[in-house]
Amino acid sequence: MTPFTALESFDAHLSVLRRHIQDWFSDLDRQVRYALMTTEGLIKLITFFGRAHASGTLLSHMITFLNDKVSV
Repeated sequence: MTPFTALESFDAHLSVLRRHIQDWFSDLDRQVRYALMTTEGLIKLITFFGRAHASGTLLSHMITFLNDKVSV
């Protein structure tokens, strides 16, 4: 495996992992979304996604989460 091929493979796997994590923000279970929105969870997600991806991805989900109506 060449270094270029290894980098392509890493980027492809990272992209899949990012999509899976983004799917968790749409999970029907509010507790899953809440766990992602804790301070500790957000810090880890920002570190994982990086500044460029975090601002676009996390900010939109945070707004949606904050606007979510709680069923009682």
